[in-house]
Amino acid sequence: MDTSNEQKFSRQEAAISKLMGRASESVTSTSTSTTSGAVPTRGLGTKRDRKNAQSRARAAALRDRIIEIGKKPEELRTDEEKQLMSTNEQRRDRKNKRSRERSLNAKTELERIQAIPEEEKTQEQLGFLIKFTTQRDRKNEGDRLRRNRMKQNEGEGEKSSVQGNGSPKGNPPAVDAKLP
Repeated sequence: MDTSNEQKFSRQEAAISKLMGRASESVTSTSTSTTSGAVPTRGLGTKRDRKNAQSRARAAALRDRIIEIGKKPEELRTDEEKQLMSTNEQRRDRKNKRSRERSLNAKTELERIQAIPEEEKTQEQLGFLIKFTTQRDRKNEGDRLRRNRMKQNEGEGEKSSVQGNGSPKGNPPAVDAKLP
C-alpha cells in the first residue's frame, strides 16, 4: 500500500473511531493483542480477510457503544450520542424495510408458481420452490430454538405460555405444508 492510501485509510479509521467514542484507540493496528481494542490482522491471509475482520470489529464496537448509550437516560445523552442512536435506528428501519420487501416479493412469486399446474412448471420454478421451502424450514427451526432459549432465560420458577416445541400452550404445533 502506498503512503497516500495508508494516510487515507488512517484518516477514515480515525473518523470512525472518533464517531464511536474511541478517538485515542487505533482500530488499524496489526498487533495480535486485543486489549487496546485493536483488531488482530496478522495471519488472516488475504487483504479481503483483514478488511472483513476490521469491519466486523468496528461493527461490534459500534454495537457495544449503542447498547451503552441505550442504557443512559435520554436527558443525559450528548448530541453526538443522540445522533448516533438516530443514525442506527434509521439503518435498522431501512434494513427491516428491505427485508420486508424481499419477503413480500418471494411470497408473491411463490403464489404465482403454485398457481401453475405441476407438469407445466419449469426447472427454475421448481428450484425456487425448493429454495423457498428450505429457507422457510430453516427460519422456522431458528425461531423455535430462539423461543426455547428465551423460555429458558425467563427463569426456572416462572410459568411460560410456550410449549417445548415453540407453540403456545393449548394449541398444537403448527404444521407447515410441504411443497413439492
